[in-house]
Amino acid sequence: MEEYELFISLLEPKDMKEICVRFNIQVEGFSRLRITPPREKMVDAIRIYLINGLMKKKKRAINFATLLNSISNSMIERDPTLRELTLEEFIIRVKIDRNIKLYQGFAMLYSIHNNIFYEFRELLFQNRKEGKWLFSNLTNADNLPSLDLIKSLIHQQSSSEFATIHKKLKSYEKLEKNRIGEELYEKLKLEISGSEEKLLQELVRTPKAEHTCLYLVFLLESDNYKYSNYSFIVKEIDSAYKSQVIIQRVKEYKEMTNLQLKYREEVNFLSEKNEMLEAKNEELLLSIKEKNTLISETEILRKKLMEEKTYIQKNEPFRLFFYKLLIDKDFLIITMEKDSFEETPFEEIVINKKEFSTISKRDFKKIKGKYLFFIRNSFTKREWEEIKKFLDTKNLLYFEVGRYTITDYIEEIILHLYREEKNYEFYNYT
Repeated sequence: MEEYELFISLLEPKDMKEICVRFNIQVEGFSRLRITPPREKMVDAIRIYLINGLMKKKKRAINFATLLNSISNSMIERDPTLRELTLEEFIIRVKIDRNIKLYQGFAMLYSIHNNIFYEFRELLFQNRKEGKWLFSNLTNADNLPSLDLIKSLIHQQSSSEFATIHKKLKSYEKLEKNRIGEELYEKLKLEISGSEEKLLQELVRTPKAEHTCLYLVFLLESDNYKYSNYSFIVKEIDSAYKSQVIIQRVKEYKEMTNLQLKYREEVNFLSEKNEMLEAKNEELLLSIKEKNTLISETEILRKKLMEEKTYIQKNEPFRLFFYKLLIDKDFLIITMEKDSFEETPFEEIVINKKEFSTISKRDFKKIKGKYLFFIRNSFTKREWEEIKKFLDTKNLLYFEVGRYTITDYIEEIILHLYREEKNYEFYNYT
C-alpha cells in the first residue's frame, strides 16, 4: 500500500469534502461541491490528484508532501504548542484530543516527526491492516493508565500557558528595545542576569518609571516567568503595558479625529468651490484653459473625498474601542465644560453641575452604582466639599479628574476605570 492510500483510508466523507474544497480538487459531476459527493467519487478524485502529483504532472495534480505539510501547518497555527511536543506527548495528545482527527495526526507525524514517520512506516500500515489504532505501539503512551494521561495533558496545558506568556513578554521586549535602544537593553540583561539580588540593586538606583523594563529583563532571563513566586511581577508588567496601550490609543484617536476634521474642512471648501465652478460652467462658455482648470480641481476634490473615506475607515477601530468602553463600564462625567466632549463617544454620558444636583435629589437611582468622574476645576472648593460629603454619605464611587484638556480628561478617566480591575486575567488580555 502506498502512503497516500493509507492517508485516504483515514478520511471520512466530511474530511474528503473539506480537502477537495481547500486544495481545489475537482470531483467528476460535482463542480461546486454544494452537496457532498459519494465517497467513492471523492476517493477517486483525491487519488488521481495525488498520483499526478507523484508523476509531477502540471494539471489536476497535488504533491502529497505539500498536502500533508499544509494540513500540519494549519493545526500548528491553531495551537503552536503542537510543534514543541515530544513524540510521546504528541501520541497522547492525538489519542485524547477530540479536536485532532486521525488524518491530521498522520499529517503532523509526517511533518513534525518525519524521521519517526519513516522509522515506523511499516508499523503504521500493519496497525491499519489489523484494525488497530493507527499509532499503537509507536511509544508506550497508548498503554498508560488514565491518571498518567491526565498528568501528561496537564503538563501540555501548562506548556501552552507558558508559551502564551512568553509570546506576550517578547512583544513587550520589542517595544522596550525600540524605546531605549537594543544596546542599552542588552546591557541591562548582562547586569541583571536573572538574579534577584542584581534586580534589587538596579531597582534601587533606577527611577521608578524605568522599573517595568527591569522586571521584563529579569522575567525573560532563565525563563523566570515560569516560576509561581514571580507571578505577581508578570501581572505588574501586564498592568503597566496595558495602561501604555490605552494611553497610546487615546492619543491616536485624538490625532485621527483632528486630522479627520481638517480633511472635512478641506473637502467642504473644495465642494463649495466645485459647485461654484459648475454654476459658472452652465453660464459661460469656458475657454480650454478654464476647462482644464475645472477638470484638475474636480480631480483634486475626488482624491480628497477618497482620503476622507480612508481616514474614516482607519478611525473606525478607535471609535469601536471607546463605544465598547461605554458599554462595559457604567460611568458619568460631571463638568461645566460639556461642550469639550461634543462630537466624542463620551458626549451622551456628560452632565453639568445643575443636572447632577437635580438627579441626586429627585432620581438618585440613576447615579447609584455608577463610577462618577468630577472634573475638579468645574467646582469651587466649597462646592466640592459639599459634594464629597454627599457622595461619602451615599457610599458612591467617585474620582476627581484634575487635568486641563479633553485628551487629559479621557486618559485619566480610562486609567481610573482599568485601575479598578484588581483581579483581571493575564491571558485574556489582547
